[in-house]
Amino acid sequence: MADLVAVIENGRITEYGSHAHLMAVGGSYARLYRLQANRYNGQNPAQSERLDQFP
Repeated sequence: MADLVAVIENGRITEYGSHAHLMAVGGSYARLYRLQANRYNGQNPAQSERLDQFP
């Protein structure tokens, strides 16, 4: 696992930190992580957490 994660959106770093920190912040990283985890576990994403709703 990575010690630090950088989220890049539109060529800019928008979030930076550990997994725990980024999950606590609840931004794009947390939304994408939950979306992937739910799909991995066989759950359909909620309407509010669909991949096509990300910029």
